[in-house]
Amino acid sequence: MIGVGYNGSDAAIDLGQNITRLVVGRYRFSTSDAEQLDLWVDPEITSEPQPLGSSSANHIVHLRQHDLQPSGIDSVLLADRSIGSLAFDELRVGTTWKDVVPSSIDRVVIDRITADGSQVNLELSKLTPGTTTTVERASQLLGTPKWEEADRFVPLTSSTNWTQPVTKEGSFYRIRVR
Repeated sequence: MIGVGYNGSDAAIDLGQNITRLVVGRYRFSTSDAEQLDLWVDPEITSEPQPLGSSSANHIVHLRQHDLQPSGIDSVLLADRSIGSLAFDELRVGTTWKDVVPSSIDRVVIDRITADGSQVNLELSKLTPGTTTTVERASQLLGTPKWEEADRFVPLTSSTNWTQPVTKEGSFYRIRVR
């Protein structure tokens, strides 16, 4: 569970067990009107989530009057209050969305291409989990290459091996992320 445990808020999102999640928070401090805390679970990372609207299945909105004490958030608690455990692989803090999420998705790297008589294998790294990744193939690179989609997938990890039967018409590959 993730939620806001202040001023009687009972908004919470169940994170499930043994599931990797992306949790994004935004805190807007104001000396003239209500402060706002937004928490998102697994937001679309290609565009900045907007702090408008009300709480939903993956978004918690918490407003707090500016004249209450303390005058701002003075601590953050990350805890598992069940029998299990909570593991974090990364915590990023910044003042803008671009500070914590790259402005563009990292370019995928083809670390190595291997082929035997029947299969071609691409060792891929710098994949962005949860984004659509397309492997394209061309038969020649001279002039204007004609790229065709060889496969499309959504990776769950940042590196993987991609394998496909060898085709007669092409052996040039590129990776596109959308």
